[in-house]
Amino acid sequence: MQDAFLAAETTWGDAPPDRPGAWLQTTAFRKAVGRLRAQRPSVELSDDVGSAPGSRAAAGAEPGPSWAGDDDLFALLVTCCHPSLSSEASIALTLRHVAGLADDQIASLFLAKPATITKRLVRARRKIVDAAISFEPPTGDPLDGRIQNVRTVLYLMFTEGYLPAADARLRPDLCEEAIWLGRQLLRLRPTDCETLGLIALMRLQHCRAAARVDDDGSLVRFDDQDRRLWDADAIEEAKSLLSRTGGEPLGKFQIEAAIALSHVVGDAPDWARIADLYQLLVLFDSSIAVGVNRALAVGRADGPPAGLAVLDALANDPSTAVAAARYPSWHVCRADLLAESGDLDTSITAWKRAAELTDNPTERAAILARARELESE
Repeated sequence: MQDAFLAAETTWGDAPPDRPGAWLQTTAFRKAVGRLRAQRPSVELSDDVGSAPGSRAAAGAEPGPSWAGDDDLFALLVTCCHPSLSSEASIALTLRHVAGLADDQIASLFLAKPATITKRLVRARRKIVDAAISFEPPTGDPLDGRIQNVRTVLYLMFTEGYLPAADARLRPDLCEEAIWLGRQLLRLRPTDCETLGLIALMRLQHCRAAARVDDDGSLVRFDDQDRRLWDADAIEEAKSLLSRTGGEPLGKFQIEAAIALSHVVGDAPDWARIADLYQLLVLFDSSIAVGVNRALAVGRADGPPAGLAVLDALANDPSTAVAAARYPSWHVCRADLLAESGDLDTSITAWKRAAELTDNPTERAAILARARELESE
């Protein structure tokens, strides 16, 4: 709390935040977590240990530190991302048994039905038995054939904490754990640009944690958030991490981090730049989520009709039509762009449809509140 009061004295000036108590509490929590993280063991790996765990012991030297350091959860995470399983099965299995997510939570992250995830998990477990797959800790390079799935698991784990599928409460602890595990991954691959991008992305999204919910527990829209509650240190760290990328081919997490950075620097998001970045991201990730975010960026940059055209294209494309129909964010984006174009009645209908498809009570309440605002106009 002393650190929080000191931070308030140096940053508030003559303009304290609207909710000074919440600001102090969140800042104190963040600083306490930072101190605890700093106290956790950190293992410096020499080249021979980092590239081949156990090689020093085999040569007769003193045993070197484990590639996982003292973090059993990180070791379990890497072990469960087994290369003998398909990516979807490995990721779902790891989210279930390492992150502890339920089938419906995993289904939300995959934009799938819970029954689909349950069947996927059953098939994965059956393959483990039939093929006698061993989940012993990997030897040699622990990330060989696993690093992409490990990164994906960490981001999905973070996403469930950032905006849970069906629980009204946000999970900052899950977000913090995903970031911590990401740092352990970076310890093994300090020059891996996609891992750098992943940590930068999570830090940029989590930097707004204190401003995302008001005193009543309702979600605060991005445009209405108090920027003084954002974590400036996290933003600076993300910039530093991104400055270290570029040494290998571009990847999706680097692009998403650049998009997130464009949202938080300057007085307002640079929508033209964000739209261009989403166009680039589509080359790496053609999911409905990326398509909807691109539509919103295009609508902000080039006007609502342009954004609505992108949404219509998603709804008419056989590869994305089914997902668009049941994806709440597609309807939210459409409602938002329709309201900006002046079609309030159709916008209200779209807001209400989005609410029907949304499992998270906090998010649903925010969507219905927006519909009521338009009905009162």
